[in-house]
Amino acid sequence: MRNDEWTYSLLLVLHVALAAAAMCALVRSLGVGRVAAVGGGLAYAWSGYGLSLVNLDIALRAYALAPLLVLTMRRATGGRSHDIALAALVGATAFSTLSPEIVLQGVLLSLLLSLWPLSRRRAKSLLMALALAAGLAAAPILLAARMVPGASVAFC
Repeated sequence: MRNDEWTYSLLLVLHVALAAAAMCALVRSLGVGRVAAVGGGLAYAWSGYGLSLVNLDIALRAYALAPLLVLTMRRATGGRSHDIALAALVGATAFSTLSPEIVLQGVLLSLLLSLWPLSRRRAKSLLMALALAAGLAAAPILLAARMVPGASVAFC
């Protein structure tokens, strides 16, 4: 891949598109119609906060992954192993963006949307996905912390 301004700009645009698509999928999973889901995705991606993150590419990555994190965590509460693994993979990717303020908001929203109605099985599945995500993300986070002398990583 080329390492120039055009490629970097394309990656930023693709992250905004990912944010819109992920929010659209999340809203659809909540039972909303197609048109409303597309509107929700566009409103999320093109919100003032979302577009202000274009200058902060690390935070933009976490912002784009947040709806996908919520969606996969909601599906993981079904207890199927492949849904738990997918939620862990998305969670680890989100954690490894090193933007804890955005990722933790996604985790809290996942807890609110996923655990109702409250059951032991749903909570167990969600905690398993979160634990796997934290375990998968530990290596890149610790590696990033070692690369920057004197840095403290918020997840550690």
